[in-house]
Amino acid sequence: QEEPTTEAYAILTGEGDMIFFRSTEAYENNTSQTIMINDTEYTGTIYSGLRTTPYKPYTIGMSPKLKKGTYYLKIESYKKGTGYYTIKWK
Repeated sequence: QEEPTTEAYAILTGEGDMIFFRSTEAYENNTSQTIMINDTEYTGTIYSGLRTTPYKPYTIGMSPKLKKGTYYLKIESYKKGTGYYTIKWK
């Protein structure tokens, strides 16, 4: 059985939290909504049309500049590494 197609969205709450989620439901961009995610209710502005292409840490430094746009960063540990990330903006 095929998995249902999902789209990537974000909701910006009144408290300033940005929550990213995927849904089979369609949400209109830049609309105020209340949604439930894992039994938690969030009210805020929905953003649709998000691109979710992950960049691996080692590929960013080896490639040309990222295209101009808005990027949201999710920092995760890399396997069993004990190092750290340094993020520099130019």
